Amino acid sequence: MSSFVKNSLIGLGLIVLLFLGYVLFVQQGPEDVLNASGSQQTSEAAAQTELFFNRLQALRGLHLTEKGGVFSDPRFLSLIDFRLRLVPEPTGRQNPFAPLP
Repeated sequence: MSSFVKNSLIGLGLIVLLFLGYVLFVQQGPEDVLNASGSQQTSEAAAQTELFFNRLQALRGLHLTEKGGVFSDPRFLSLIDFRLRLVPEPTGRQNPFAPLP
């Protein structure tokens, strides 16, 4: 057997071994995740989902614009606007990195 064929087979064998090692030892399938703590994760996920829907229902009960809503509340109306007004200024050079004239 020539050295080229021999080296090619050794390289191919190493690639196959690395792939099998990755599949068997590194990559976790969905079965591993479910078997680790399946029932606890399911109940925890259900609790999180129920909490989300409870908060969503509370948010849907808020009235923003109607009488007695958030924007007509005295606390909202007492807020002060602290924005600064921006004054338009002339722009500089077209290309600030161009050499000076």
